[in-house]
Amino acid sequence: MAVARGCEWVGALRGEALWSVALEGPGKGRKIRHFHQRFGRIRTVQKAPDGSLWITTSNQDGRNPDGPNPGDDKVLRITVG
Repeated sequence: MAVARGCEWVGALRGEALWSVALEGPGKGRKIRHFHQRFGRIRTVQKAPDGSLWITTSNQDGRNPDGPNPGDDKVLRITVG
């Protein structure tokens, strides 16, 4: 989980989404789901030095003898506004 732009950002493995929760202002406590089922299972969320977010996915099931596929685990940079 990470805090950026007045929100806490949390990855959801089972929900396959990135969630933001407003920490201040009139929408305090409001939850918003981002990227639902777009990248698969989102495991880790960290704030980058430039204020963007780095997220990791956890989609590799380990059963492919040929190695990872293009849709498997990734590190993504997400800009937050």
